[in-house]
Amino acid sequence: MGDEDDMCCLAIVKTARFGTEQLAVVAALCAELGWQASLIGRKLYAFPDGFGKQRAAEFVAGLVAVQAGVAPLRLAAPTRPLSRGRPGPRPRPRY
Repeated sequence: MGDEDDMCCLAIVKTARFGTEQLAVVAALCAELGWQASLIGRKLYAFPDGFGKQRAAEFVAGLVAVQAGVAPLRLAAPTRPLSRGRPGPRPRPRY
């Protein structure tokens, strides 16, 4: 596999012309190659199997850490289910 920067593809589609049938065709072709396809709004993403949100978040956190000159964080799965209710107040940043 290539660099992580080269591991995802993005296309902007016209949703009026790109329906569920076309998504199914693209998803099937991706699956044959060991990839997944996801349509979110007008954005069609293609990425290798196993390259999910967790790995993408870790990758972005690593890039930010490198730019900031600090050690990258490894994100862990939550130990308890996330609340489905209304989120609590956000902590205020300290400057």
